[in-house]
Amino acid sequence: MKKIIVLLLLFTAYHGVNGQATNAMDQTKKKSKFEKIVIQTSGDCHSCKEKIENGLAFEKGIKDVEYDIETSKVMVVYNTKRTNPDNIRLFINSLGYDADDRKAEKKTHSHHSKH
Repeated sequence: MKKIIVLLLLFTAYHGVNGQATNAMDQTKKKSKFEKIVIQTSGDCHSCKEKIENGLAFEKGIKDVEYDIETSKVMVVYNTKRTNPDNIRLFINSLGYDADDRKAEKKTHSHHSKH
Protein backbone atom coordinates (compact mmCIF):
# COMPACT_ATOMS: atom_id res chain seq x y z
CA MET A 1 0.00 0.00 0.00
CA LYS A 2 2.86 2.37 0.83
CA LYS A 3 4.34 1.77 -2.64
CA ILE A 4 1.09 2.80 -4.31
CA ILE A 5 0.87 6.00 -2.27
CA VAL A 6 4.50 6.86 -3.03
CA LEU A 7 3.95 6.21 -6.75
CA LEU A 8 0.83 8.39 -6.78
CA LEU A 9 2.69 11.23 -5.04
CA LEU A 10 5.60 11.00 -7.50
CA PHE A 11 3.21 10.89 -10.45
CA THR A 12 1.29 13.94 -9.20
CA ALA A 13 4.46 15.91 -8.46
CA TYR A 14 5.94 15.15 -11.89
CA HIS A 15 2.86 16.27 -13.80
CA GLY A 16 2.48 19.42 -11.70
CA VAL A 17 6.05 20.56 -12.41
CA ASN A 18 5.84 19.59 -16.08
CA GLY A 19 2.59 21.56 -16.52
CA GLN A 20 4.09 24.68 -14.92
CA ALA A 21 7.13 24.54 -17.21
CA THR A 22 4.87 24.28 -20.27
CA ASN A 23 2.80 27.28 -19.10
CA ALA A 24 5.94 29.38 -18.58
CA MET A 25 7.16 28.57 -22.10
CA ASP A 26 3.76 29.44 -23.62
CA GLN A 27 3.69 32.81 -21.83
CA THR A 28 7.22 33.64 -23.00
CA LYS A 29 6.22 32.96 -26.61
CA LYS A 30 3.16 35.22 -26.32
CA LYS A 31 5.09 38.13 -24.78
CA SER A 32 7.82 38.26 -27.40
CA LYS A 33 5.52 38.10 -30.41
CA PHE A 34 4.90 41.85 -30.92
CA GLU A 35 7.30 44.78 -31.09
CA LYS A 36 6.93 48.52 -31.66
CA ILE A 37 8.96 50.68 -34.04
CA VAL A 38 8.83 54.43 -34.78
CA ILE A 39 9.79 55.44 -38.32
CA GLN A 40 10.51 58.96 -39.59
CA THR A 41 8.69 59.57 -42.90
CA SER A 42 8.50 62.37 -45.45
CA GLY A 43 4.70 62.72 -45.27
CA ASP A 44 3.47 66.00 -43.82
CA CYS A 45 -0.29 66.36 -44.29
CA HIS A 46 -3.61 64.67 -43.54
CA SER A 47 -3.63 62.95 -46.94
CA CYS A 48 -0.17 61.47 -46.25
CA LYS A 49 -1.35 60.31 -42.82
CA GLU A 50 -4.36 58.51 -44.32
CA LYS A 51 -2.33 56.91 -47.10
CA ILE A 52 0.36 55.59 -44.74
CA GLU A 53 -2.02 54.46 -41.97
CA ASN A 54 -4.48 52.79 -44.35
CA GLY A 55 -1.72 51.12 -46.35
CA LEU A 56 0.09 49.73 -43.32
CA ALA A 57 -3.13 48.65 -41.60
CA PHE A 58 -3.66 45.95 -44.23
CA GLU A 59 -0.03 44.87 -44.51
CA LYS A 60 0.77 41.35 -43.30
CA GLY A 61 1.90 41.24 -39.65
CA ILE A 62 0.88 44.80 -38.72
CA LYS A 63 -1.20 45.04 -35.53
CA ASP A 64 -1.45 48.82 -34.97
CA VAL A 65 -0.46 52.04 -36.76
CA GLU A 66 -0.49 55.66 -35.54
CA TYR A 67 0.81 58.57 -37.63
CA ASP A 68 1.74 61.95 -36.12
CA ILE A 69 1.41 64.71 -38.74
CA GLU A 70 3.39 67.25 -36.67
CA THR A 71 6.52 65.07 -36.47
CA SER A 72 5.94 62.98 -39.64
CA LYS A 73 6.58 59.85 -37.56
CA VAL A 74 4.64 56.62 -37.74
CA MET A 75 4.45 54.20 -34.81
CA VAL A 76 3.91 50.59 -35.88
CA VAL A 77 3.20 47.56 -33.68
CA TYR A 78 4.02 44.41 -35.64
CA ASN A 79 4.21 40.64 -35.27
CA THR A 80 7.89 39.67 -35.31
CA LYS A 81 7.04 36.29 -36.81
CA ARG A 82 5.28 37.81 -39.83
CA THR A 83 7.26 40.96 -40.71
CA ASN A 84 10.25 43.07 -39.70
CA PRO A 85 11.36 46.74 -39.65
CA ASP A 86 13.03 46.53 -43.08
CA ASN A 87 9.84 45.20 -44.71
CA ILE A 88 7.81 47.96 -43.04
CA ARG A 89 10.22 50.64 -44.32
CA LEU A 90 10.14 49.14 -47.83
CA PHE A 91 6.34 49.20 -47.78
CA ILE A 92 6.35 52.89 -46.78
CA ASN A 93 8.81 53.51 -49.66
CA SER A 94 6.42 51.74 -52.04
CA LEU A 95 3.75 54.27 -51.06
CA GLY A 96 6.10 57.05 -52.22
CA TYR A 97 7.49 58.22 -48.86
CA ASP A 98 10.92 58.18 -47.25
CA ALA A 99 11.23 55.84 -44.26
CA ASP A 100 14.10 56.69 -41.90
CA ASP A 101 17.26 56.57 -44.03
CA ARG A 102 15.57 54.74 -46.94
CA LYS A 103 14.58 57.21 -49.63
CA ALA A 104 11.49 56.61 -51.75
CA GLU A 105 12.25 56.05 -55.43
CA LYS A 106 9.28 58.10 -56.57
CA LYS A 107 7.88 60.78 -54.31
CA THR A 108 4.16 61.17 -53.67
CA HIS A 109 3.98 64.89 -53.15
CA SER A 110 2.15 66.00 -56.29
CA HIS A 111 -0.94 66.63 -54.13
CA HIS A 112 0.90 69.42 -52.28
CA SER A 113 0.44 71.79 -55.21
CA LYS A 114 -3.30 71.77 -54.41
CA HIS A 115 -2.79 73.11 -50.84
